[in-house]
Amino acid sequence: MKLRDLFLGKPVHWLVPLIGAGALAVSGPSRMHVTDFNLHTAILAAAAVAMLALVLLTTRGDERVTRDPLPEPDDPVASDGGSD
Repeated sequence: MKLRDLFLGKPVHWLVPLIGAGALAVSGPSRMHVTDFNLHTAILAAAAVAMLALVLLTTRGDERVTRDPLPEPDDPVASDGGSD
């Protein structure tokens, strides 16, 4: 089994958990969520925007990002479960 089959997505997408953990690591030990809530919220919001931008800007529209294919929303079999 290849690691590419096990870990979907680009290697750069694995930076997303590191960005989130980094944002929490910066603000957590100093109890910033208690002492300076506005700055804490701004750091977490900036990290969320950075994580979303990283994934959206590095993924093409036709690129596979899920393990199983997603059904089309206008597919009648997928929408009603296939029952007649």
